Amino acid sequence: MALTELEEEDSVPVNAVAKLMRVESDFITKHSKELEQSGSCAENLTRDARYVLLSLTDIARKSLVRIARSSKSLSSSSFDYLSIQEFAN
Repeated sequence: MALTELEEEDSVPVNAVAKLMRVESDFITKHSKELEQSGSCAENLTRDARYVLLSLTDIARKSLVRIARSSKSLSSSSFDYLSIQEFAN
């Protein structure tokens, strides 16, 4: 989700993702390796190996669309029967 939030171009620096999530860069690096193995994330290496860019794969994008649809459906089915006042309570 952080990548979709930051992704203006094709790739996002690890330190930008870490800053958004308020974690250390090494945390992002560790978990991005796991996401890369699952096919959800791609690392785009730069000339400087210390500077890594991350991007979402098509697999991840399709998964996020499915999740968004499911979440919207769940929210609407969970709260459709409540009035505004009942929901606020």
